[in-house]
Amino acid sequence: MPQSLEEILAAYRAGAAAYPDGKPLAGGASALWDAAQAVGVAQVGSVLLRDSARRQWGVDVRRDGRGRYLQLRPVGIDIERFRASADGHLPAEWLPIAPQEWTAFALFAAGGPGPEGHAEDEALAVQVRRLLDRMVREAQHRGLAFDEDED
Repeated sequence: MPQSLEEILAAYRAGAAAYPDGKPLAGGASALWDAAQAVGVAQVGSVLLRDSARRQWGVDVRRDGRGRYLQLRPVGIDIERFRASADGHLPAEWLPIAPQEWTAFALFAAGGPGPEGHAEDEALAVQVRRLLDRMVREAQHRGLAFDEDED
């Protein structure tokens, strides 16, 4: 049975080694949880992901004075970059996401083994890819984009 986002976050928060069905979490789940929650760390991590249309996206997981947010940039394709905020920053310009969604990306990207993140945790990988698909569709529908100069 696939893990829900809530079940995944609860397992990481608890520092579990495996889900109730026995499937393993990423190694060092407790340390990943701590890294994702660390205050004062602006760049939590970066990861490369493919959406369901096989387009590759670079996702930067960040936290600063604007709150918790993601910067999503297409890699090698002509699609606009966009930002998503877990803390309601500029809701007309940035895609609003739930704090739990930001945390899923933070866990996947924090200290990941290379640019693919914690792909060894299949449940977490499935959830972040589903979230990416939804966010890309919604950002394109709303016409959200930002220029390089706005960083």
